[in-house]
Amino acid sequence: MQPSNSIFVKTVIPVWENFIKSLIFRMAELLLAFATWKAFSLLAATQNRFTSYLVFTEAPIQKAHFIWSRGMSKDALLVGSFSILYAASQLYGTLLWALDAPGHVVQTHLTPASSISASILDNPGYVVTYTVSPDALDITDADLAAALSANLFQRDANITLTASFDQGVPDPAPTPPRPSAGPRIWLDDKGWSISTDTGFHTGYHFGASDALDRLFSCEYADIDQPTLMQGYDSMRYYNCTFDNEWTPDLIDKPVGTPNVYWSEAAESEYIVGTIPPAKHDPWAYAGVSSGTDVRLHMFTVTKGYRRHTLLSTVAKASVVARANQFVPQGEMESLMRRMTPTDPAVDREEEEQGFHLIAETLMAAQTNNKSAALGVVQADKQHILEAFFEFLSFDIVPGETAASLFRITSVNITLLKSETISTPPTPFEPCSNAWANRALGGKVKSTSCSGGDHRHDGPTEFGQADTSAVLHLDGFDRPPYASTDEAMNPLLWTWVSQNTDKLTKLLLSRGYILGLDPKLVTVQLAAAIPGISYLQVFMVVLAAVLAIISWAGLWIFASGYWASSFLASLLTVTGAGSSSKNDVPIVCKYPDIQLEGEISDGSMRLRTDTGTFALLDANNPKAHG
Repeated sequence: MQPSNSIFVKTVIPVWENFIKSLIFRMAELLLAFATWKAFSLLAATQNRFTSYLVFTEAPIQKAHFIWSRGMSKDALLVGSFSILYAASQLYGTLLWALDAPGHVVQTHLTPASSISASILDNPGYVVTYTVSPDALDITDADLAAALSANLFQRDANITLTASFDQGVPDPAPTPPRPSAGPRIWLDDKGWSISTDTGFHTGYHFGASDALDRLFSCEYADIDQPTLMQGYDSMRYYNCTFDNEWTPDLIDKPVGTPNVYWSEAAESEYIVGTIPPAKHDPWAYAGVSSGTDVRLHMFTVTKGYRRHTLLSTVAKASVVARANQFVPQGEMESLMRRMTPTDPAVDREEEEQGFHLIAETLMAAQTNNKSAALGVVQADKQHILEAFFEFLSFDIVPGETAASLFRITSVNITLLKSETISTPPTPFEPCSNAWANRALGGKVKSTSCSGGDHRHDGPTEFGQADTSAVLHLDGFDRPPYASTDEAMNPLLWTWVSQNTDKLTKLLLSRGYILGLDPKLVTVQLAAAIPGISYLQVFMVVLAAVLAIISWAGLWIFASGYWASSFLASLLTVTGAGSSSKNDVPIVCKYPDIQLEGEISDGSMRLRTDTGTFALLDANNPKAHG
């Protein structure tokens, strides 16, 4: 039987073992057969058809002979009906098995992922892509867990991730060696740090604005006490206008790529590590150009014996205008409004004024056939947040715009955990200079070897960066992205906002298994055990009730001759038994009966301790004392 959603029909009651289930069904089958026998015995008693009653217990061939010999009579009908229904009742157990829907229940228990390490794939995937659909907004937590568990465990393992894991705690923030470096998450006091990378932020730090003054016109400001968002230690604001010829370089770079500064010494020589998406990572193409996508990215950075775990959340959305057309200011403000989460602590009027000011700034660049980018980066001891707004135009020839793009990017990087490891990383590939390993899903894939000697802090100045787990969310938009409604489905965006915490925890569970230690993660192990439904229970109980009713009815409404066996009746009638001859008892004490050889007239006789039965002639059975 196909699985059912009905609580009465579907299997919900565990019985632990198939042999127990088989015994229950077999018992129901025997009870129904017993009920059929007793019911027909009562029917035979009401019609005083003792011969038919006796034939009920005969072999099938004897029943067939009886029916044939009696022809179209009530006796034949009674015995024939009994034979059919009694045989059918013996298929009752088969019917109960056929009602399995599906016949088992899934029981789950929680266990550390380290206990099921043998069920983890040898080459598990570290990237999960989930397409958000309007038809699946009512997806359950179990379905989300199953989606985030894909390509991690063996197919027959029945294991899913949970949101339960030992996250750990980050180190206390060190003293920044150079606060003027701008908003970062500092990992030690020698310059090891993490920041976002928009190109403009990094370019300003390295003096690119001065070197490219002809093409870039940028305003930068570092604010020690930011007023935009309270609680952050540093903030940098930038506003750049530039020629459209730079647009292809900017648009082809995936947004939200974390920067890793290994040390002050390396940074002084313009050495900055990045953690870009791999070629097979969907963000390698979804993180560029237009479209609306979200990326959750857990990564670790290791230097010497210290390892830090971080989470990066990147969201981007865009509106596109066709050749020689403007992106309307209203669409810019609408997209900013839709992408910004509602915060009761933020004054809505001030927020709207901010949207209007950003849109006006970008519209000014659009009017002058320029491209523009502005943003703000803020950081505290364990977080870095960047909001980035771009208007980018593509020229076929100077002055002829092929298309324009308004894009919003939000980046949030959080330090989750700091720890000391027992074995520091070593170069995956030979390198005599400073090096940095790149790992994917906890497995080292390559080594980046610097061109000069940058081992100012010893051979482990550089270390290892691991993209442990990635969740890519898409499906929010539809081409040609010409309006806010096309760029971002509000229902889907709301769903993601409401489920971000669940998705994040599941992704971190996956990343902790792949990149850290499986014993830190709790997984759910499911096992299918035999079970029955309420319908099957009802049918088993029904068989028992019918058996009791038919048995009780026979003893109440018929004499013991109909309710007991033929031997008990014979012993009662002949007086060979221990009971009186008035009625056949429920429990009859049987004498010791022996079959003796032929007597003088050639007949057989049965001897009991109270007398002897013999057949004196063919038509006259008689008992001898």
